[in-house]
Amino acid sequence: MDVAGNVALVTGGASGLGRATGEALAAAGAQVVLVDLPGTDGAAVAEGLGGGARFAPADVTDESQVREAVELAASLGPSRVVVSAGIVQAKRLVGRDGLMLLAGFEQVVRVNLLGTVTVMGVAAEAMQSVPRLGAERGVVVNTASVAAFDGQIGQTAYAASKGAVASLTRARRPGARRLEDPGDGDRAGHLRDADDGGAVRGGARLPRGAGPASEPAGPPRGVRDAGAAHRGEPDAQRRGDPSRRGDQDGPAMSGELVLTAQHEHVRVLTPHRPGALNAVDDELATALGDAVAEAEADPATRVIVLTGAGRAFCAGMDLKAFARGESAHSRTRPERGFAGIVGHLVAVPVIAAVNGPAVGLGAELVLASDLALIDPAAHLARPRCVAG
Repeated sequence: MDVAGNVALVTGGASGLGRATGEALAAAGAQVVLVDLPGTDGAAVAEGLGGGARFAPADVTDESQVREAVELAASLGPSRVVVSAGIVQAKRLVGRDGLMLLAGFEQVVRVNLLGTVTVMGVAAEAMQSVPRLGAERGVVVNTASVAAFDGQIGQTAYAASKGAVASLTRARRPGARRLEDPGDGDRAGHLRDADDGGAVRGGARLPRGAGPASEPAGPPRGVRDAGAAHRGEPDAQRRGDPSRRGDQDGPAMSGELVLTAQHEHVRVLTPHRPGALNAVDDELATALGDAVAEAEADPATRVIVLTGAGRAFCAGMDLKAFARGESAHSRTRPERGFAGIVGHLVAVPVIAAVNGPAVGLGAELVLASDLALIDPAAHLARPRCVAG
């Protein structure tokens, strides 16, 4: 949504991700209210933002204090944006010093989970009285992390809290629907109006079925059900199929970097660098970003399916291109992030049909999608380099 001229409330706003979010929102024209504990640098940070930014000292786990912060935001104008950040504690369950103190674990869970629930609930309640801006009233952004899905060493409390936040955000709750529910077809996190029977206000909708209403819900024609077509197929047979290996002597394919196919209301985009496992350089990022923009502009396209050519979904950044000084961002739309899509909120739902390995930033491409269908033979990985 367009945040210019509206009020945005950001928790954890005195430092880190919360502060950076406040700066970005202020630069976009929002009037920002930063929420953080008393005694932090919140007041100085708010003053530095300009534009009438305010600081609301509060403990996000205290409902009364959160209500005061939300009321302050509402007093400044239409409060339509809420972003919840959190805290980090790097401790193993059992380390060199023995068992992790449960008080520290409880603090992280209270702030990251209970605080998120409190802020989300109080803010969503207040948004019910905000006048509509076009088709929507506001947006609540809950901050999780890849730690919610990765088993990161030393992130016991943080991973547990962020996993809970991710589940909370996806869960069926009053005021939200989850994308994974095939009967609802709504994107997660959009506020519904209590007076209109729960109709979605704002955001794109996932079509209930790719074909006519009489057809059963399922994958659109021409899009393989991830895992179904090859489930139980011997590995040797998979490796022997040139179309799945991405061999250059396999079936003839277009020389385009992104193959495009339209199946009724479904646009299928296939990055086509099978010899490089679909690793992204600036040329592929530009082509994919342009293809996504074209699909967004097409009123007949209600959903985008993203898959990979050959045996991989995406091997991440092309390291050879990186060594030459190239990036993996679109030349024409660099603000959209990796592969021309990861940093962009696509106007229609994106489904990742993960046909093979998704590694490094390739895994980020999956996580940036609204829904992922993952072949049993595929895997996601985020390799890290450790120094010292």
